[in-house]
Amino acid sequence: MSELDLDPAVIGSYIQGFFGHGSYDARYWFVGMEFGGGNTLEEIVSRLQGWYDRGGKELEDLGPGGVGAGSRWFRPPYPLQRTWAKLIRVALNAEGKSATNDSIRAYQSDSLGRAGGLDCIVELLPLPSPGLGRWNFYPDFARKYPQLWYLAKREAYTSHVAPARIARLQARILEHHPRAVIFYGSVYRHWWQQIAGVTFERSNLEKVQVAKNDHTLFISMQHPAAHGVTTSYFDAIGRMIAEAHLP
Repeated sequence: MSELDLDPAVIGSYIQGFFGHGSYDARYWFVGMEFGGGNTLEEIVSRLQGWYDRGGKELEDLGPGGVGAGSRWFRPPYPLQRTWAKLIRVALNAEGKSATNDSIRAYQSDSLGRAGGLDCIVELLPLPSPGLGRWNFYPDFARKYPQLWYLAKREAYTSHVAPARIARLQARILEHHPRAVIFYGSVYRHWWQQIAGVTFERSNLEKVQVAKNDHTLFISMQHPAAHGVTTSYFDAIGRMIAEAHLP
């Protein structure tokens, strides 16, 4: 298979149908802006085709028995992944548990993004990219496949793809009533506002905004990779969830 030998229908299905890892029945949802990675064209093709070949599920298991098979994050010595470790801190504290390096490592290796687990990890935008300031390789798909014209520029891709994915996430939240939906990356708060459908307000925690409906607490927090954000920040957010009056 050549690097660009990927059926455009697979690309379209992935964009419309893949949202992340875990289960929508989870108590805690973590919502980011987009999947990381996508450093090479070969990786992008492998990820999209692999998802399709596994059945094209909306959510996939993240562990070694799923898409994490062979990943260093899920085999000894289980190094802590920087973003995941902060999200795990929130979940553990929300459950009233201690967030030590050992407990975080155990959660990452055994529970993170698994069907039937505590968390669901989803992304607003589906295509993997090393950063929001980069848009590598996707213009090549737009040139080869006219029906994927919107991949020519990141701005066109975002405006074309985001509305339908926001609507899908809104529907899933109303259907499954997670206890808390935690959005990370405060610069994307206008997107988080649309998904939540309720108005965010300042909380007692610095750089944390909250909103609530009858079933779910919505939190907008700093990205785990943001400069200067300490682990205690994420511990405090978890405790806020634990103390909230929720079903």
